[in-house]
Formats: sequence, C-alpha cells, structure tokens
Amino acid sequence: DDGYNAAVDRADFFGDLRVRQALAYCLDRPSLIAALRSGQGVPAAGMVPPQSLFYPTGLEALPYDPAEGMRLLDEVGWKDADNNSSTPRVAQNVTNVPNGTPFIISYYTSQAPLRLRVAEILIASLANCGIQANLNSLSVEQLYAAAPEGVLFGRQFDLAQFSWGASS
Repeated sequence: DDGYNAAVDRADFFGDLRVRQALAYCLDRPSLIAALRSGQGVPAAGMVPPQSLFYPTGLEALPYDPAEGMRLLDEVGWKDADNNSSTPRVAQNVTNVPNGTPFIISYYTSQAPLRLRVAEILIASLANCGIQANLNSLSVEQLYAAAPEGVLFGRQFDLAQFSWGASS
C-alpha cells in the first residue's frame, strides 16, 4: 500500500477499527441465525469457527447492539446529518474520506439463493445504522475470477460474502 491519495483511491471506509466494530454491532446476526438456521448456531466472532485450531484464544463475538454501532460511527465522524437512519450517514472529518462522502458501499456475493437471503438480512441491518450497501450478485465465475480484475482476488469490493472450504 502506497498510502491514501484522494485523487486516485476510493474512500477508506474501513480504515478505522471503530468503523469495523460498528458494523459488527449493527449486523443482526441473531436474526440471521433464527431465519436461516432455525435458531441453531451462534454468531461468528472471526474468520474461522471456534472449533478450529486457528481460532484466537479469548475471541468473542460483539453482540447485536445497533445503538453502540451508531455511537461508534458518530465518534469516528460518520454523521446522520438529516436525523433519518434510512438515509446514508455522511463523512465529517473521517480520516482518508472526503467530507460529505455518503456511507455507501458495494456488497458482493454469488447468485445462490441462500447467499442472496443472507445479503438481504445483513443489508437491512446496515441500513438501520445509516450504511447503504448496494448488492451485486455475480456468477461464481465472476466472483472468484483471478486477480487483478476479479472481484475477490483483485480486491475490488467493499464487502464480500462468499463460501470458503478447507479440506483438512
């Protein structure tokens, strides 16, 4: 990474840890589990499941708490300028984000019905906190295309939902 250049680089929506934490607080993972897994399961705390050898010791999922998520967004400088949570928040003195930038991000996933249902629930959760996520559903070939042009492997996304398997 050669740093941030506003003339060339996209807004750095997730550069501040508090923004990433805010998203975790805003995502209604319990409703997702209730709707799609009949209530069986627990919200993920990281990239690997708790039973994995690579799971970090002591890592716990942040609870669903949209009020805390919105508080963190305000603290960073993502303001609800019109006091309407259904419209995107706007940057005010957010590091590496031009003032006035709306919090509108791209969300990529495949066209699988389950992935689209998950995306629908999570996008609604984010909207409740003033984050607009625009869904882009792609064929598996498009989503997993090789870098640098591919969405995932070319890092051409703000948020991406995908399945990743391991054989051992």
